Amino acid sequence: MKNIMLPMISFLVSVCSVKLLVWFSRLQDLYDPVTEYASYIRYMICPGSIGVVTGFCTAVTAYSFMTGSAFAEKFLPLVVSGCIIFLVGLAGDIAVLPGKIKLLFRAVPALITVLSGYGFMEIYSIHLTRIESAGLSFLWIFGCTNAFNLLDGTDGQCGVLSVLILLFLGAVYYRSIYPLEMLCFVLAASVAGVLVYNFNPVKITLGNSGSQFLGFMIAVIPIAGSSGRSEYNKFFLLLILVSIPVLNTLSVLWRCMRQHRSFSSASLFLLDHELQNIGCSRCQILILLCATQGLLCVCAGLSVYLNGMSGNMLLCIVYAFMILLAGFVHFASLAVTRVQKENTR
Repeated sequence: MKNIMLPMISFLVSVCSVKLLVWFSRLQDLYDPVTEYASYIRYMICPGSIGVVTGFCTAVTAYSFMTGSAFAEKFLPLVVSGCIIFLVGLAGDIAVLPGKIKLLFRAVPALITVLSGYGFMEIYSIHLTRIESAGLSFLWIFGCTNAFNLLDGTDGQCGVLSVLILLFLGAVYYRSIYPLEMLCFVLAASVAGVLVYNFNPVKITLGNSGSQFLGFMIAVIPIAGSSGRSEYNKFFLLLILVSIPVLNTLSVLWRCMRQHRSFSSASLFLLDHELQNIGCSRCQILILLCATQGLLCVCAGLSVYLNGMSGNMLLCIVYAFMILLAGFVHFASLAVTRVQKENTR
């Protein structure tokens, strides 16, 4: 009963919170300024992440009272670190913060979770030392947090992809030692509450605080406990699930370095901007990314079912496909830009 009730509580609290935010923003005329990167719509300043975090924390608090202190002690570092990520992101949504300060405060929660014992324990039956586990886990959490921060572009993009990933993880962790599936389903429900207002016409966005919070939670929840048969290749399985934000981030970094630009100009090279440049509408971009993420989840599930060498080969094939797909989009966008420049001469 609680497996159904808690996600419903999370969803309803999230929807109600965002409804209040939308009403308050309209009442006070709180909108982001129109810029060259966001001239198509006036987003409300209050980010939908407030609804996500409110719904999630309400359901988790209710679960803690229902199950006792053991759950709270186990997942307290996760919740505290997530709240730090959220608050720092919220400060960045409201005011301009130096990039180094933002990176520092994204690194601190990752460090807290790693020092609390969260992390990868093995890779393909090779047990990692404490230092190896801490280093790999820190890079994973910090990288995912920043990668998802670049996804909050197209309407509903970050939210829908996150929901698909969380539902898959919830299915994988169903009846695990720790109630990881509950965290996944509750977080997915709270994001769904924001998505009600996050599609075209957009009323509110997740903001930096929401995308960073989701990236952090998606990175940390799977390494908070064992997943049984998929434990030995967990790292590569998770890498497949987040391949869209990861490849998007790597592409942005490469183009910024190649053109000697600062990372502050990353919005020029985002995946959704390249797809728009090719000629895709915002709706088509969202459908394409959702279909791709759904395919990634299906392939990840098949790799868990196949296990062993067959599962590993499937993961390698899927990741090679994603690299080729990202490369195709990138060079197609460059070709379109080159033709446009020639036509303007």
